[in-house]
Amino acid sequence: MKRANFRQGGFTLVELVFVIAIIVVLASIFLPLAISKLNKADEAVADASIQEIASALTSFYDDLRHFPTCDASNCSTSFDGNGNDLVFLAFGEGFGDLSGTYPSNATGAGNWDLTTNDETTAAKNNGANHVVTNDPQGNAASNEATDYKTSGSKSWKGPYVARVNTDPWGKTYIAYVGAMESSGATVSGASGTQRGWILSAGPNNSLDTVPSSTTLQSDDRGFIFHTE
Repeated sequence: MKRANFRQGGFTLVELVFVIAIIVVLASIFLPLAISKLNKADEAVADASIQEIASALTSFYDDLRHFPTCDASNCSTSFDGNGNDLVFLAFGEGFGDLSGTYPSNATGAGNWDLTTNDETTAAKNNGANHVVTNDPQGNAASNEATDYKTSGSKSWKGPYVARVNTDPWGKTYIAYVGAMESSGATVSGASGTQRGWILSAGPNNSLDTVPSSTTLQSDDRGFIFHTE
């Protein structure tokens, strides 16, 4: 009887090399496209969150006729870091001190220097304590004289947004509320007053757009917000 001959299963070395070559070519074509799509998705999430922050600040301003401040009587006037004016809000996870997730930037005049210019109690700079809950001092105590009033004209009627997370790259959003006040130091070169940035530092986690910038820099996301 003749014995049937069957080819052994598996690939030959040449076939294996050919398959690997095809995989490498396909990966080189589609991997950059996939990464680009993911980057675009992250940018879209950041842009949507910035719009939410702007909407919350608009509603807050409509009710109180000023932007979030450290207490019920203090409206920000400048980006001076003197400890008396709330010049920026950080939006991220939770209601406590967010300084550990602030974006970075070079120190020096004209830059944000966030950890230098925040309040002595950094939770005051947490935007959630102003637009999600009525706790401008950031200490969770209730019925304080420094809380925003909740009755009558020019009163807090929030929450103005359910929550805002850190940006897709793990850093807080920054809202330059000090420049948004009618008496604030407006963005340099911009016409009118009450103009300030709302920003995400983008993939490089560094705020390349400085307070006086009139256009976005590097990979930052955001826009100049105004009430005019």
